[in-house]
Amino acid sequence: MANKIFDILNGPSKFDLMLALFDSTIECPRTVELSIEERGQGALKMRYDGCKSVITQVGREFEENEWNIKGYISTEDASLSFKGKFCTKTRKGWIIINL
Repeated sequence: MANKIFDILNGPSKFDLMLALFDSTIECPRTVELSIEERGQGALKMRYDGCKSVITQVGREFEENEWNIKGYISTEDASLSFKGKFCTKTRKGWIIINL
C-alpha cells in the first residue's frame, strides 16, 4: 500500500473538530472540510479543496493547539484512511493518506 503526504492548507476550527468527534454517529458521521495539497511534486502538485473528511481520533502530545488526527476521506471509488498533525490556531498541518 502506497502512502502520500499532503499539506493541509485550510482545515476545521477547534469547534468544528470537536463537533466532528462528539456530535457524530457511525451511521451518520459529521464531516469536516480540508483543503489539501500534495507535498513535493513541483508544478505537478495535486490540490483538493473542500475534501469531505471524517475525523475518527484526535489526541494531543505537547503543543497547546497542535493535534494528532486520524480519519478517512471518502471518494467515489474508496475510503482512504489518513493520519497526521493539525494546528487549530493556524488551521494548517499535514496528513499521510494510505492509498
